[in-house]
Amino acid sequence: MERHLRMSAVNIGVRRKAAPPGASVWTHTLILTGELNHGSAPTLEREIERLCGEGVGGITLDLRQLASIDAIGAAVIASRCRVCQRRGCRFSLIPGTRMIQRTFEQAGLKDVLPFQVDEITARRLKKHTRSHSRATPLGLTSEAKQP
Repeated sequence: MERHLRMSAVNIGVRRKAAPPGASVWTHTLILTGELNHGSAPTLEREIERLCGEGVGGITLDLRQLASIDAIGAAVIASRCRVCQRRGCRFSLIPGTRMIQRTFEQAGLKDVLPFQVDEITARRLKKHTRSHSRATPLGLTSEAKQP
């Protein structure tokens, strides 16, 4: 089942994944498009709250099509993540563009939130880390110089 909600600046597409045979737990993927900011974040908050209230087993936010996000949008995602986890609902994020991910980094949330890392993303991160920094004996990082 898929449906789209119209929001002031962000659209949410919902993809519902059926539970395995014999189980009654549903997983939802919310596909975010547009802008997630102070004006649209409450709508996302309400949608996540509604799904948790229905007793879904897991929620994934797909950020790949999100055009922009501000600090309020990132904070709402972090707070809803905590609420879902307290209620026993799995919560995960599919990373967005570098610009989107940078907002989470600047907010100090990148390593706190449960971002999914697929094989392609893992290779990109590994390549980026290997080519731009190297560990020093003290565990600090420094710019790697290309010969």
